[in-house]
Amino acid sequence: TTGVPTNSQLHIHYNMPITFVGGTAITNDNVASIITLKQQSGPNFPFTATINDQKTTITITPTGLLNSYTWYQLDIEAVQNAFGVVTPAASTNFETGMHVGVGEQYTTFAGIYPNPATDNITLRYYLSESSNVDIQIIDMSGKVAHQIALGTMPAGEHLHNASISQLPKGVYLVRMQTPGMIQTERLIVK
Repeated sequence: TTGVPTNSQLHIHYNMPITFVGGTAITNDNVASIITLKQQSGPNFPFTATINDQKTTITITPTGLLNSYTWYQLDIEAVQNAFGVVTPAASTNFETGMHVGVGEQYTTFAGIYPNPATDNITLRYYLSESSNVDIQIIDMSGKVAHQIALGTMPAGEHLHNASISQLPKGVYLVRMQTPGMIQTERLIVK
């Protein structure tokens, strides 16, 4: 993702409540221990992190403004859900834009990984303002094979983990829709 505002919050979303691998509860007091935010090939950037009461969304708030036109890396360690299924560690990169104090309104569907995939995918997107988000996985005949209605999501970068284990092997289109935008990415299920 490029052009991320320098005053953004970052969000990581999970379909189910999460814990540390091994089952220890993740709380607002310890959630930051599984996250690293840093300039690429540079120092760590200070931040605070919280997890919502449902244990499904982590919000990362950088301490101060991120530097303009700088690449950052956000890493999160592996976590698990109540069934003991582990979501592997993940990393995403983004570049900030210039901070001018005037908010532009835009949405970016930044990708799907892994792709090709077998059981789970992570959808990465950025919202410049709070928006209703709807994601559809569409098979090549045009039929909606899976619907993910996320509802109203806050502004910032989001990572949403989704299970695709119920989908047959094949090529799909993943369509993300907000009130002001529709974007589509190709997904291969193997």
